[in-house]
Amino acid sequence: MNQLIGMHNFFVLFIFALVRLFGGIDAKEIDSRPLPYSTWMLDSIISRREGIEAANGLLSGIQKGIFQQALRAAVEWSSDEQQNKKWLEYHRKSVKYNAAEFLDPIDNSLAPLDRLCAGRSFMCVFLVLDCDRAALIALRQSIDLQLRNSDGGYWYFVDPPPPYEQYGNLSYSDGMYGFAPFAVLYGLTYGDPHLNIDSAVQQLDIMYEHTLHRDTGLIVHGYDGSRQAPWADGKTGASPIVWGRSLAWYTIGVVDALAIAETDPGLRKTKAYKRMREIYASLAAAEIEALRNSAKKTGRHGVWQVFERPGEKGNFVEASSTAMLIYALGKGLRYGYVDISQRKKTALKYFLQASQASQKVVAEDVEDLVRSTYEDLVEHFVTEHVNGTLDFEGTSVISSLHVASPNFNYYVNREVIRNSLIGTSAFVLASLEMEHLGNRKL
Repeated sequence: MNQLIGMHNFFVLFIFALVRLFGGIDAKEIDSRPLPYSTWMLDSIISRREGIEAANGLLSGIQKGIFQQALRAAVEWSSDEQQNKKWLEYHRKSVKYNAAEFLDPIDNSLAPLDRLCAGRSFMCVFLVLDCDRAALIALRQSIDLQLRNSDGGYWYFVDPPPPYEQYGNLSYSDGMYGFAPFAVLYGLTYGDPHLNIDSAVQQLDIMYEHTLHRDTGLIVHGYDGSRQAPWADGKTGASPIVWGRSLAWYTIGVVDALAIAETDPGLRKTKAYKRMREIYASLAAAEIEALRNSAKKTGRHGVWQVFERPGEKGNFVEASSTAMLIYALGKGLRYGYVDISQRKKTALKYFLQASQASQKVVAEDVEDLVRSTYEDLVEHFVTEHVNGTLDFEGTSVISSLHVASPNFNYYVNREVIRNSLIGTSAFVLASLEMEHLGNRKL
């Protein structure tokens, strides 16, 4: 697979050389040339006109959130001005398309925490219209109205759409993808004393302590603050299963919040920042151990739908969560949360709360593991369509704790679809991290 990716990159350079040398290649041929996977997939999404209108149901906020994040990350990495201009305009259209839906703080507070992905995107575009500024303010106000359980944790949402029944007190680890980065960014930008890195870490900590899967160091899908759900752990309220994608959402929320905090020297000295590093360290150690365990038991480098039970009958490697963890671990490598200065023999010092087995993992192993996981992802889930665009297979549909039995059979029997915007956007982010990794001199 390394040879295939190397040949792919060589062919990209070869095509560009031909264009420069001879010219005269028509637009159709240029449009169909091989590209870095990040660009190729992002352009494929845009060619399908995805990411502008919101999806139906509970996924609308988080789908557009990760797509808009992928656009911003691609622009940050690219030096192609024309390409960036196109991507930024598409980002602007995506953000503004449903801005008016966020103007009521009360309505916002009833929606999933994923709505705060839109707030983060609003802060990354010029707020030239009154509607944009009003939507951002209303999203901020909605947090003050957000219901909490007796432990202080936010409910994920108050008013779920059909077919899910109303049931309060449920906190999903998914919600930290929207909340934590937004809280850090908003506090840093506006100096909000009540929404900032401290409030981000408070919610991350509550979620981590209630959902920690003690046997593996991973976290489960969520918890019931009332402990009344039939599946809830009597002490913590935790749900029984480590769903790969909810784990990945939480991990991205932590690493993205950390990356935002990195821009301010003062935040890097705070207890909240240090605690966030500890959470990331412990979780990354457990995820690396789980990926290695999967490879050893099954030969697959990937995130299983039920992550802690690789290879069990009915279970499967889920594509979107695999891409998301590649991104989260790759970004940790890039930002130095994974210590790569002592490559050969030094244990990963940042694994502050890891098991003894995980402490033996060296940074070079982590890098190789991330590469192997990416290669597995490309081999099994990425295909070229007859029209030259890329397809992304293997993304599970939504899983919910608002069901009677969120058990192993529930998760492994969820439908798997092609070209989910969550999956394709996560693949863009994973590919960008691989390009960063390939560009760095180690």
